[in-house]
Amino acid sequence: MAHCSLDVVRGADIKYVQFAADSKVLPPLLFDLAADPWQLHDLVGSGEAGDTAWKAAQRLLRWRMRNDDRTHTGTMLTASDGLVEAQDEWR
Repeated sequence: MAHCSLDVVRGADIKYVQFAADSKVLPPLLFDLAADPWQLHDLVGSGEAGDTAWKAAQRLLRWRMRNDDRTHTGTMLTASDGLVEAQDEWR
């Protein structure tokens, strides 16, 4: 079931879908929403994606990195000081 999870990034003119499974099993999908509003023509599968899929994947990754769970970020356990928490100065 974990392989079936997906993330989607959508802009005004594109929609990119990335699955957790290996791309040989569930490849990413890219749709041109202006030319194909019903999302029937996958640009990745047809070889027409060019660098648009790469840019969309980067956008999705940036979003995920900004919104990931950071519960234990900057936390470490040391023998001498015990639990140590570091925070950015700009917070």
